Amino acid sequence: MDLKQKDSVLVPVWDVPLRLFHGLLVFAVAAAYVTAELGGSLIDWHEYFGLMVLGLLIFRLIWGFTGSLHARFADARTDSELSKRRLAQLRTHASRWFSGVRLAGNLSVCGRYRTVCQ
Repeated sequence: MDLKQKDSVLVPVWDVPLRLFHGLLVFAVAAAYVTAELGGSLIDWHEYFGLMVLGLLIFRLIWGFTGSLHARFADARTDSELSKRRLAQLRTHASRWFSGVRLAGNLSVCGRYRTVCQ
């Protein structure tokens, strides 16, 4: 697990499978884009990278229900009032340390997945 330190207390946040997922997803999307742009004999590779993206998204769905605490979808906060307070804290630089995903982060992730799946 990746750990963050706050006031000398170590708190587990993101696990290794989730980190690997993110890195491999970036690689696969970039590689699919490049092979599509270059075309020609690389179009087969474009298909392989597209299948890799699909496999990674399926893994993430499974891991979102069975993974560690912060990898689970149930840990994602969807409280809009909490998100409004958090955004206000960020604007005033009065933010407190926290772990996990909030509503704004959830919306961002949904938008990215929608873009990748088009």
